[in-house]
Amino acid sequence: MNHTRIVIPILIVLGLFACQNKPVELGTLEIDPYDRHVELRWNPSDAAVSYSVWVSLDGETFTPRGETTDTLYLDFVSDLGSDLKLSYQIRANRSQDTLVLASKETATRKMSDEELLDMVAYYTFRYFWHGAEPNSGMAPERIHLDGEYPDNDAHIVTTGGTGFGLFGLIAGIEREWVSREQGLARMERIVGFLEKADRYNGIWAHWIDGKTGKTKPFGKKDNGADLVESAFLMQGLLTVREYYKHGTDSEKVLAARINKLWEEMNWTWHTQGGKDVLYWHWSPEYGWDMNFALEGYNECLITYVLAAASLLTPSMRQLTTKAGQEMEVSKLII
Repeated sequence: MNHTRIVIPILIVLGLFACQNKPVELGTLEIDPYDRHVELRWNPSDAAVSYSVWVSLDGETFTPRGETTDTLYLDFVSDLGSDLKLSYQIRANRSQDTLVLASKETATRKMSDEELLDMVAYYTFRYFWHGAEPNSGMAPERIHLDGEYPDNDAHIVTTGGTGFGLFGLIAGIEREWVSREQGLARMERIVGFLEKADRYNGIWAHWIDGKTGKTKPFGKKDNGADLVESAFLMQGLLTVREYYKHGTDSEKVLAARINKLWEEMNWTWHTQGGKDVLYWHWSPEYGWDMNFALEGYNECLITYVLAAASLLTPSMRQLTTKAGQEMEVSKLII
């Protein structure tokens, strides 16, 4: 398998932001070498304006690899070859001079498919753990690595993205990248936020203000319930419920709170009064003006699966059966 094309786009997004990894003692350099890249971490120097990363293939002649104001750097080394033996230096660029802050040797290696998946799982966990909006604990709609947000939207969170991220958090707890207590506290923060956030017949909006819980319109008429994004969120929450339902007393309480949110989702409302299809959006101001029916074999399938699994009325049974038949036809066409 050619890992390069798969790994690099993922790591640029997941890895660069996940800078709060492991504590590093002053003057030390921690390195995680992989197949095509090397992750370097070090502690800050008070006098440093920026840091330069230097590398050597022979331990004597060093060349610059990049400059950053962060204390984490991902060095993609495909241009240097493969199965490399590397010596790194981190240099603190100060106002008057440059100081070698830390140095260390390492070696890249070919990765198995299993190692690749482990690495992606780890970076994914770090993205959702360290990148979470502070108040809600949920996934931001966007993360700007330079910290500049022209639209002042760093605090806007996404319901669907959070649902996907919950799977990564559970993986992190299971692999002990954080303690079970830390994981539970994060899940409690997310669920507590969702309990108070705007809902419309039990359905959340696509975007929510992470500070206030108020809906952030996705568009002029898309300023209310988003059934598909809420389905993405709930599939993650139901996984959390199953993970905790036989756990400690605190974990069981959280599972019950999630179950209440699940039971409060009114799927029938999104049939526009009993039509044989689910509709994506509802607005408290514009009603059903978006009029987007969920049809075909696509990402919206989970919405029908959850609707079928909810506390069904006969009309919902008929709807999900018809939708399932149509999706099977669409699948054959595709």
